[in-house]
Amino acid sequence: MRAFILVGGLGTRLQTLDLNIPKPMIRIGSKPFLEYLIDALKAQNIHEVILCLGYGADSIEEYFEKGRKFGITIFYSRESRALGTGGAIKNAEPFAVEDNLILNGDSYLELDYHRMLWFHRQKQAQITIACTQLGETKEYGNIIIDSDNRLLSFSEKLPQGHKNSFINGGVYIFDRSAFDFIPPEQIISVEKDTFPKAVKAGRCYSFLTDGYFIDIGTPERLQRAQLELRTKLTKDSPQ
Repeated sequence: MRAFILVGGLGTRLQTLDLNIPKPMIRIGSKPFLEYLIDALKAQNIHEVILCLGYGADSIEEYFEKGRKFGITIFYSRESRALGTGGAIKNAEPFAVEDNLILNGDSYLELDYHRMLWFHRQKQAQITIACTQLGETKEYGNIIIDSDNRLLSFSEKLPQGHKNSFINGGVYIFDRSAFDFIPPEQIISVEKDTFPKAVKAGRCYSFLTDGYFIDIGTPERLQRAQLELRTKLTKDSPQ
């Protein structure tokens, strides 16, 4: 299994902070947020990582290089223009293998990736989405599933929250055929465009977890991350 991390977004909701760096490169304690995600992959013996680059590509590549000092191998998939989350995944398709773990580069979900892969294979899924629960979910993709954990609907950021809804945890597994849901060289949102197509095809499943979840997409959540993650992710990361 290879891991793909989406790190090409502009981080528009953080522009008021005038950071001038890619969102995943914001430091949490002594190192960038992205490095904690890479540490979590390495801790679960995932050693091949593709970074899907857009905005700030040079600064990310200069910091991580080929991954040797982090104990992994890093490949880079660069966009010539912003393609959205789905377009970035499609752009990285040449690196795809049979099972492809995809992570958002601005969120962290405490998760056993190999258990998720076992579930994905048992269900013969094309796409599996890791889901968790939050009390208020209006800022996240809302998931409705059946008794077999098959996705029935996926609604990205509903106008009003739903108490105790499942939300998109920002971690996915794609099999090779799932890339066919995304047209090439187009601006595509995986949440708004790709997942609804996969749901209609009937082979999109939800892997449920109660693991710790946080994202750094807004100034308020970034502040919370600065308070919580230095302890949380340092504890979970290999020494």
